[in-house]
Amino acid sequence: SHGHQQRKRPSVTNPMMSSAALVMLSEHETDTTGDTKAVFTLTGLSAPKRESLADKVSSRSKSANWPPVQRLLASMAAVLSYAESIKEPERKGRLAAVIGSVNFKCLVVSCIGCNALFIMYTTDYEMRNLGSKPTDLILNVELGFVIFYLVELLLQLAVHRLYFFGNAE
Repeated sequence: SHGHQQRKRPSVTNPMMSSAALVMLSEHETDTTGDTKAVFTLTGLSAPKRESLADKVSSRSKSANWPPVQRLLASMAAVLSYAESIKEPERKGRLAAVIGSVNFKCLVVSCIGCNALFIMYTTDYEMRNLGSKPTDLILNVELGFVIFYLVELLLQLAVHRLYFFGNAE
């Protein structure tokens, strides 16, 4: 009978993954069949650090040959660095809970999908009826989509205020 044995092999880097991730290979023998099976485990999985926009602009300002351009790019880098450092405070309240909910996000995504399908329909209709005006139904449905998107935008602005223009979503 084979006992449960475990041997560790050296870490190998998987080229299909992030360079910061390590793959550990461990071999295990089963005590019933004696077959060797490989088990892979991930360790140290993390996304590589991305260079910020401010860092990119700052590095370009150093390579610029004309002093006014250097000053302009350095000022832009400072403003971008400040903007990237601002974090939106946690939003609380009923409205924030509604627009942050999975159901609301599913509603928005569903509306976007329906709008895409409707655009395909109206494009086909217009190609089949060149020179004619869109029907009242088409105009009313398009107006409905515009109103939905406007209300969604206003709700987002009401909750996030100016952070809406700079947050992760």
